[in-house]
Amino acid sequence: QEVRELRGDRKQRIQDVIDLAGDGRLQQALALSDELEARYGADREILFSRVVAHTLAGRREDVVAAADVVIAMEPDWAPPRLRAGLASLALAMSVSPMDSAGIERARMEGERCVNLAPGDPQSHELLGRALAAEGRWSDALAVFRRCLEMSPSVARYHIAVGDCLVETGSQLEAINLMRRMNTVF
Repeated sequence: QEVRELRGDRKQRIQDVIDLAGDGRLQQALALSDELEARYGADREILFSRVVAHTLAGRREDVVAAADVVIAMEPDWAPPRLRAGLASLALAMSVSPMDSAGIERARMEGERCVNLAPGDPQSHELLGRALAAEGRWSDALAVFRRCLEMSPSVARYHIAVGDCLVETGSQLEAINLMRRMNTVF
């Protein structure tokens, strides 16, 4: 009974971390996460709550740093790799010229996520976006088509395929895809 209560408390308090960050109270969220770690130890869910908190606060550099802590502990767990890759890609694309190291990190995390979670379209999306940022449009097209196979009702995957088609010189196919998309959505 006591173990069940502790699990319930831990789960609720992890959710509280996320809720606080979502309400714009990042410092309180991080303090609660610290309390959780002191009480229950540094496990992946508690540490990942910091990644989520920084994500909700839009602090991309901190997302990468917090995710790296979880990745070091659990290298074969896809969620922190996905968050680190997305944040790295966003950071890399926010500067001019784009940061090639950040894009490479995003691509590598995307590849690893696809290997760890092959049925997760977000893993494929990360890889596709990183490949597109590298100018590898044909490779990105194949990845985004896979996203569409997995989640045909997600509009951003249709748009990503269309963008790749335009970049690879298949404008007519892109137009036809967008017309089909307009009838579906």
